[in-house]
Amino acid sequence: MRLQCQEGYRPKMGKTTQKSKVNRRDPECRLKAEERFGSRFFARYYHHRLTRVVTSKDYLLRAQLIAAQAVLLRLPVRRILDVGAGAGGFARAFREVLPRAKFTGIDVSRYACTRHGWTYASITEYAGGRPFDLVLCHDVFQYLTRDEALTGFGNLAALTHGILFFTALTLEDWNEACDQSRTDGEVNLRAVAWYRRQLLSAFQQIGPGIYLSRGTRPLFALDTPQ
Repeated sequence: MRLQCQEGYRPKMGKTTQKSKVNRRDPECRLKAEERFGSRFFARYYHHRLTRVVTSKDYLLRAQLIAAQAVLLRLPVRRILDVGAGAGGFARAFREVLPRAKFTGIDVSRYACTRHGWTYASITEYAGGRPFDLVLCHDVFQYLTRDEALTGFGNLAALTHGILFFTALTLEDWNEACDQSRTDGEVNLRAVAWYRRQLLSAFQQIGPGIYLSRGTRPLFALDTPQ
């Protein structure tokens, strides 16, 4: 997870879905980024039962779906990278679902890295050696500026040889789908079409949030969304 200087539009908190402009450059922004993803952030969004946005069961169900897709495609998963590993939800889930896979987590939260043993790194700069069989990137890119996100997508393509699980909070999600009282709205919202353009340049979508590196293996036409 990462917060950088905010750009474009930032949602107002509460019931309203109107968009409000924010300053493109904030001299205090990087200080805020260092402070933001600490114990209070994780307590609110991941641990407290009244305010958390995701549960252990949610992570397990996603892990089972991703693993089933890999089995269906006959793609062995020996190495997993979790970008924005955070509170360790995916790490615990994949220890149960794919116990033999080697799990690597990276995060820009020093609190999370110290607590869970992740590597302190951003997707904009991380180099993992040879590509991973499975890369997880769950709700990270809304914290990146546009330039950082573009760099990040290039790095995701380089790091993935197999399956990518990718989600990000979009403008449409904020306006139409998410619970705004539980969702972090201090982010850079972009249209889903923008994300799809970036993803589909290097990946094929094969399921909800699940993408396959182009060239990994041929797919039947009706197995992928149009």
